[in-house]
Amino acid sequence: MGFNKAFLKRDNQYVLPQTAAAVRRLLPQVVFVTNQKQPFLAQPAFQDYSIFEDQWRDRGPLGGLVTALEQVTTPYVFLMACDIPHISNTLMQPLLTAVTNQQVGLYQQHDRLETLFALYHRSCLPLFKAQLQQGIGQIRYHFKALDVKVIQSNNIELRNINTPAELPGWRIKKIG
Repeated sequence: MGFNKAFLKRDNQYVLPQTAAAVRRLLPQVVFVTNQKQPFLAQPAFQDYSIFEDQWRDRGPLGGLVTALEQVTTPYVFLMACDIPHISNTLMQPLLTAVTNQQVGLYQQHDRLETLFALYHRSCLPLFKAQLQQGIGQIRYHFKALDVKVIQSNNIELRNINTPAELPGWRIKKIG
């Protein structure tokens, strides 16, 4: 994209805080994990949220997930990429309801596990941390060693925005 997708705007408003406000109605705490905290602190739209600086820079989403698992006090972290445009209660609720005692809960669309729209229990932290220390950044690398709840759903659309050409079709669906 050529810029930090966390700062995508729609109608002159940052999309991420709008999405976070909607998610906040379903979850008790919403935090952002980023490589550089300062640009977020400089924008009033982000001031209502905790912002953690990634302790595992340049390790991809797993580094951000480990940072979140190390810092939050809730049993689970719901990991969501900052650039998923179509978020709805009907998309999140089945996942939140289906995960009871599992360590990971996520959707599978066709043959693809949606690791960036998933629940991760704090008990995953030691394995994920060891994985990062070994230089393995793929979130699902050790899924066989974890209790993973996979929800088959070929009728949902989870996709993120990867190119400027996709921006005109960006539509925000509010949760609730």
